[in-house]
Amino acid sequence: MNRNVKILIPLLLAGLVVAGCAAFLLWRYLDARHDPDGWREAGKAALRQGHHDGAGMDDAGCIEGGFVRLGRDGSLGSLDTRLWFKGCLDESRPGDGTCRQVPSVHDVRASGRWTRGFCGARGFHDHAGCNGLASVLQGHCAALAEAKQ
Repeated sequence: MNRNVKILIPLLLAGLVVAGCAAFLLWRYLDARHDPDGWREAGKAALRQGHHDGAGMDDAGCIEGGFVRLGRDGSLGSLDTRLWFKGCLDESRPGDGTCRQVPSVHDVRASGRWTRGFCGARGFHDHAGCNGLASVLQGHCAALAEAKQ
């Protein structure tokens, strides 16, 4: 293959990636201008719904509910799912074994291994939304441990 072609192909691919990212950012900007409070209100509503639902659940129920919502809503709904999950855990009854295997957020290696297992066991391999749920659960468990001290 010609040397110029070997140089040109990666440059064209990089240009396509940059153009795609720019188009996505433009779409997000225009969407936010069209309905500036829509995203914020949707997030607040998801958090309120999580508080409401969590009042009648334990932590395990919130975890299962979070995975059901994540599977239903897909990646675009993962922020709403994460907010719902946080609200649910805030109001739920702590389960005896929920936090037993959850590592500290400060232990990066253990957190990575645990997150892969936590998400992978439910079919969410390398899923950003599931990683967010794991992060929320770690924060919840850290807050429970701190409250016990």
